[in-house]
Amino acid sequence: MVILVTFFLTIFSVIHFKRKLFAIGYGLGMTTIILTLLYGTKETASLTSNAPTIFLTTFYRGFCLVY
Repeated sequence: MVILVTFFLTIFSVIHFKRKLFAIGYGLGMTTIILTLLYGTKETASLTSNAPTIFLTTFYRGFCLVY
């Protein structure tokens, strides 16, 4: 659930059209995903098995939204 919320917050952080604000939001989103993967208690097995997909999706979404 946290991963889904983080993806939606990525969209909301780009609405302002300021790259500095987007970079702060994007960095905090990545931090949230990393902390969820390390310390999350719910759905740990599915999160760890899908970690590469989650990181790639986050990276590509950020790349597409910046340009």
